[in-house]
Amino acid sequence: TVNGNVRELIRGDYIQEIEGDFTQKIGQNHRIKVGAGGQGNLEEEILGNHSFNIDDAIKGRIGADVDVLIEGTEVRSVNGFSKLHIEKTLVVDSNENLFFSASDNITVATASGIVSFKSGSKLDMRSASTMKIKSETTIDMDATTEVDIDSALINLN
Repeated sequence: TVNGNVRELIRGDYIQEIEGDFTQKIGQNHRIKVGAGGQGNLEEEILGNHSFNIDDAIKGRIGADVDVLIEGTEVRSVNGFSKLHIEKTLVVDSNENLFFSASDNITVATASGIVSFKSGSKLDMRSASTMKIKSETTIDMDATTEVDIDSALINLN
């Protein structure tokens, strides 16, 4: 037991080997600076699980790339608002299925350029009520074999 400050200066390597549990209880702040004498790395190898509970926010900055490989499933639940801002290109790629679902609206928009939907086999667009397709200029529909329009009433005006 020490009633006061403790400082250690080690002018070489410092290695601890603990064959049992290692517990720290910190009453206030815990600060770690790696690379204080130049450049350094922080490496962790955990051969079990990693769990954490944070009562307030996480804020950070990463000065270069982030590469993470998840060998299993990732589930992320956000109870509030979520925003993703990308300065350049965003690619979402799936080897199987890709689903977008919302209880209200989904909007796909571009300030300039093309919005393109392409399908390797069939493109199925459905609406539970009125489907509105509106062009500010020309609608150009081409089919290599047949255009089939089924309706009780077709209004061409």
